Amino acid sequence: MSKKIILAVLTILLIAIGLWAMRQKVYQFIVTSHVNEELSGFALMDLQGNAIRSSTLKHKILVLDFWSTWCGACLQSFPEFQSAYEKYRANPSVVFLAVNMSRDGDTPEKVREFINAHRYTFPVAYDEGSKLSDRFEVKYLPTVLIVDRAGNIRLRHIGYSKTLENYSALLSEHIDELLAK
Repeated sequence: MSKKIILAVLTILLIAIGLWAMRQKVYQFIVTSHVNEELSGFALMDLQGNAIRSSTLKHKILVLDFWSTWCGACLQSFPEFQSAYEKYRANPSVVFLAVNMSRDGDTPEKVREFINAHRYTFPVAYDEGSKLSDRFEVKYLPTVLIVDRAGNIRLRHIGYSKTLENYSALLSEHIDELLAK
């Protein structure tokens, strides 16, 4: 074999190993865990300044998506979050809420401009001072919590990768499971 062929084969092999290692690293940041943790009371503000209280969401399935405007994975996940929201929009038993964590320069105005520019229609709340995010120990974005009708967090999903998962289907699967109970 000539040196050029050997070099080409080694280069392809190194690239393949690198891609495999990167894929493994991405998997480390996508974590879905089933939990049974009580959702304690909370109050947030929507982007129009109206209060959103957990007490008004009792007996509903609640999908909380913690995000920030600077989070690339969050922004990539939003079209699928919108799709899932559209699927359940008419169902009074299911409530979606994208919770902006108010970190690193996110303000209600910046969040409102972002949501309007992308024409998202799902409800958005602003977590002033990241109080709710801190209470739920949200460290990685996006983090989605799905809460059952009894007020218990049943699913915590951390991360997003367009190539590794069907996010909308994942949300739908868990929502449908809770609706069936």
